[in-house]
Amino acid sequence: MRTIIQNGTIVSDTAAFRADLLLEDGVVKAVGAGLSVPDAQVIDASGKYVLPGAVDVHTHMDLQAGAHRAVDDFYTGTVAAACGGTTTIVDHMAFGPKGCSLWHQVEEYHRLADGKAVIDYGFHGVLQHVDERVLREMGELADREGITSFKAYLTYDFGLDDGALFQVLRQAKEDGIVIPAHCENDGVVNYLRGWYKAQGLTQPIYHARSRPARCEAEAVSRLLHLAAMAGEAPVYVVHLSSAAGLAEVRKARAQRQKGVGVETCTQYLTLTEAAYADPQEGLKAVMSPPLRTQADCDALWQGLQDGVIDAVATDHCPFRFAVEKQFGAGDFTACPNGAPGVEERLPVRMRGAENPRPCGPGVWDARQRSHFSMRARSWSANRPRSLLVPPLLWAMTSMSLRPTSSRRW
Repeated sequence: MRTIIQNGTIVSDTAAFRADLLLEDGVVKAVGAGLSVPDAQVIDASGKYVLPGAVDVHTHMDLQAGAHRAVDDFYTGTVAAACGGTTTIVDHMAFGPKGCSLWHQVEEYHRLADGKAVIDYGFHGVLQHVDERVLREMGELADREGITSFKAYLTYDFGLDDGALFQVLRQAKEDGIVIPAHCENDGVVNYLRGWYKAQGLTQPIYHARSRPARCEAEAVSRLLHLAAMAGEAPVYVVHLSSAAGLAEVRKARAQRQKGVGVETCTQYLTLTEAAYADPQEGLKAVMSPPLRTQADCDALWQGLQDGVIDAVATDHCPFRFAVEKQFGAGDFTACPNGAPGVEERLPVRMRGAENPRPCGPGVWDARQRSHFSMRARSWSANRPRSLLVPPLLWAMTSMSLRPTSSRRW
């Protein structure tokens, strides 16, 4: 079957331009002006962008987080992703049993995802302790499973200390592996959480107060210095949320440090800590790192424009407002951290292109192209493509969203 998409604005990883697109049996055969083929189905894309399927490199499907489990599994979550124009996710695995091998969670996540996901997917491995076996398994998984990124947490119960992290970074440099990292100062965060709770300050706003921007900035700086000491090991800062954290990245960029990748998420571009004002509604916004200020949002948009931030992901990890989130009513420390976003990401980015933000439609997902050995979905002939043809101004409303489990707010 042959199809021609005519009169649309094609968005590649480098530009947006008017052209036609010829597909044959799901493969792009030609890109150009005035394409014409006998018996081809013709789709008029006037007034629309024609994009490759989008990639979300940070999701948490079917995540077990302490006593709570995210309500999107690999079926409902990838259906939501597809409805929002995302045709590939790279999922971050949950922690496994204490002392387990890296293979344990890989096998568990194959069980959770295989046969359920409706779009393409990959995995990031997860580091929760470091020994010779774990260091060896990083290379094994890269060779045998194609998993070339392993997430390190600088906080939480299985957070790595500096010595363990440095060992991981040296091994990653040797094996050509990327280390994504959740950057927050664990000692300060835990102290502040306990201090606020002891003072009876347990409303959602104190979730944000207990994880200040400087906690992120300090941990980002530490990660980057350790990576430099490990021979410029490849690192990737996940869900950057603050101007202070961004400033540390800018310092590394100014010093021409190699192997540094950075993502932010749609919530940190668009929402602020004002979401925590209501003691009930604020539970919806309990996520880590927390929402910041409008000045932080503006700084992150500028970071996208400058090319300092490489990717926009979601950290998709939804919990039901009426069920799991209510564990945090009266005590923010008991609220499961996370929120949905995989369906809304691309429409939110479209709105950012419409509004006076320093980031237009040509930015999209292209800068994600090499951080996880996964090239950007750019246009070229003789390759299968997932297509997205959204309107120029995609007005996102609650009525336009698919009612998957992540909508149960």
